[in-house]
Amino acid sequence: TQAIGPADWLLVCDGGRWKGFIDDGPLQQLPVQRWDTDRIGDHLQPLTNLPSIAEGAPLWQAVQQLEDSAASRLLVLSPAGLPSGTLDRPELGAAVLAKLGLRLPPPLMEMARRQNTYPLGLGLPQVVRTMLASGEVETRPLGPASQ
Repeated sequence: TQAIGPADWLLVCDGGRWKGFIDDGPLQQLPVQRWDTDRIGDHLQPLTNLPSIAEGAPLWQAVQQLEDSAASRLLVLSPAGLPSGTLDRPELGAAVLAKLGLRLPPPLMEMARRQNTYPLGLGLPQVVRTMLASGEVETRPLGPASQ
């Protein structure tokens, strides 16, 4: 079976220092005969290649960034520029619903995760577009944590 969407990735840390990330590309492209000789470090990519957002950014910017890119999730960076977590569409939707006092049952969250969609079909991209069009929020140039 063929994977749908962008490659998934894992962060790599060595001795408490972030080294970069690796995606599933090497496993798909590397001949099986080289699996015992190639090392993770041979295939690391810099963290700056990942779509990211500052942990202090408003949720609407995360929605906008996810929708404006092919990313299935964003790397969340601390004020020091270090990874502090990841954020995906199901988590964003759950955060909005939690602000409204709603908590989704686990099966609904799992369905949203499998489909990489906002839970219950929440129209968060449309909400963000309306907020921008009405002037309720303004698009500012995003900093280095937003590539």
